[in-house]
Amino acid sequence: MSDPWDGQVLVANLAAFFNGLRKLGFAIGAEEQVLALRSLAAVGVSDGKQCRDALAAVMVRSQQQDRVFAMAWEQFLLGLRRRDVRGLSDQTLMTHVARLRQQRHRHPQVIWLGATRETDGLEQGADPPVQLRSGASAKEVLRQADYAKLTPGEQQEMNFLSEKFIPLRKSSRRRVRATRGEWDLSETLRKNGPGRDWVEVSYRKSKVVQRSLLLVCDVSGSMDPYSRLLMRFAHSLVRRGLAIQVFLFSTRLTSVTRALQFQDPDRALAEAVTRAPDFSGGTRLVNALWQLQREYGAEVLHHAPVVWLASDGFDTSRKEDLAKILNLLQRQAHWLVWLNPALGDPEYSPQAVGAQALQRAADLVLPGHSWAALVRAWEITARVSRQRPVRHDFDM
Repeated sequence: MSDPWDGQVLVANLAAFFNGLRKLGFAIGAEEQVLALRSLAAVGVSDGKQCRDALAAVMVRSQQQDRVFAMAWEQFLLGLRRRDVRGLSDQTLMTHVARLRQQRHRHPQVIWLGATRETDGLEQGADPPVQLRSGASAKEVLRQADYAKLTPGEQQEMNFLSEKFIPLRKSSRRRVRATRGEWDLSETLRKNGPGRDWVEVSYRKSKVVQRSLLLVCDVSGSMDPYSRLLMRFAHSLVRRGLAIQVFLFSTRLTSVTRALQFQDPDRALAEAVTRAPDFSGGTRLVNALWQLQREYGAEVLHHAPVVWLASDGFDTSRKEDLAKILNLLQRQAHWLVWLNPALGDPEYSPQAVGAQALQRAADLVLPGHSWAALVRAWEITARVSRQRPVRHDFDM
């Protein structure tokens, strides 16, 4: 095996590297190539990390491109170290990405398995093993996976999941003109004066407006990291201009709606965690809900929002106190939805006092352990938001 940092070999392969980056979507022209070569001349080619940083400073223009560049650079180094194998340049990450993008018009994930015992003795001209996996299926795996089981890197990838959310709707008391519906008597009389041979009937209907969502999220230690998933999901709703108020609670209640208005998901999440000093603390559901009533009730509960109460129900409050506050919240909410991440476990059953109280009080009980589960919960909520739930008084 020859030295992978031989200057002539490195520079001779940079043209192919630049061409591969173009196929991955990088904007690389003559100016960028000249700047890249000058950067390498300035830092030298004796240190791989310095070379990578010098090229990235010229080529990379976004966080997403930085991850793609890092993968492409690793494949480039593998190609240098295995350049004795003919055809390796045709089996790199960049070549397969470009080929499959043309064929399928979607972003695939391509992994070269590298040299193994079986491939060390490949005859010249033989192709190294390459594993192809569809990027669409990889994204779907992230959507369906239990958030607690994802690695930190996979959790970061959740920032790039996008959905088209249907707004929650409700009918207001205002009336607007319509081609059918309720007969508008006053407008009909105004239009049809005396002496007309026919009558033009006017109609009206209730104006449909957006119903707000109130998300009350448990951020106690038992809910970590599901609370972070819920905040990422809430950030997506805020970014799309939907009416939503977000509160976090552990030992006390904190409003984080403004923190989630930052464009960058990581910054929004960090700001929300900073504003909740009791993050990953204990669970005091009764105290938090009473604080919601006292300090924010007139603002966020006045127009009967849909309430998402996200918690695993691990609360040790008295049954009577839980029943009282949940009865009050149920009467003020248009729908009371309990999002329970623990439902992702097929063997789960509500044994804690708080879980049993939420089970009786909620109009809907839905899982909240994955991105797909939250999207499904939103779709169900949007479908029923213009209806009224059938309720019965409950006690503990």
